[in-house]
Amino acid sequence: MLDNGYVHDVAALEAVLAGLALDDPARFGVLANLGTALSMRGQRDASPEDLDQALEVFKQALAAAHDAAERALVHANGSRALRLRHEFLGADADLDVAIEEIERALTLTPADSSAWVGRSTALSLALLARFEERGLRDDLEKAVAAARAAANREDSAPLSRARCTSNLSIVLKARYEWLGEPADLDESVIAQPRQPCPMQIGRTFCPHSASPCGSATAASRPPIASRTFGML
Repeated sequence: MLDNGYVHDVAALEAVLAGLALDDPARFGVLANLGTALSMRGQRDASPEDLDQALEVFKQALAAAHDAAERALVHANGSRALRLRHEFLGADADLDVAIEEIERALTLTPADSSAWVGRSTALSLALLARFEERGLRDDLEKAVAAARAAANREDSAPLSRARCTSNLSIVLKARYEWLGEPADLDESVIAQPRQPCPMQIGRTFCPHSASPCGSATAASRPPIASRTFGML
């Protein structure tokens, strides 16, 4: 559950941003933090307005990014905000652009990066969501491929690996329901971890699918101006 700290973060980050020059190197970090805080508040409060603002802030962050890693972070977090807005408002374009954005993020992310697994998982879930809405076989196949690639990463932390195998199980079950191939059902049972992420049960979009399960408490978070809210 998100706590009230994120509401206060938005106001504080806006105040920090107002005091920065347009060419200040710290501007990117503050913009990235602000966009993520708005996105999280938008998810908590089911507020499309916060998500609209988050996406505008992410555009500014992208312009202020210094390298490929920072651009990848913005594309990934922008994708998540678009998916949330799609869930609230149902606009097809938001889901399409969300997929394009996470694909851009993956293109900019080295395969050996710790962020690659989460972004591949996020792509899989976005493609599955579009398949469930439109029934395009190509989306389903790409969703399976992305989920399997993430699940096959042997260097993932235990929690990340469990989340990835859970996602793989979900997309394989979806393909089994569509095509009726017994092998998909068998593999989905093998892939399903004993203790799936509690936020993902019965859903194709786990709020934690691209970030560690659980949120930091206000007491455990570092100072606003120095931390990055990077989720993807």
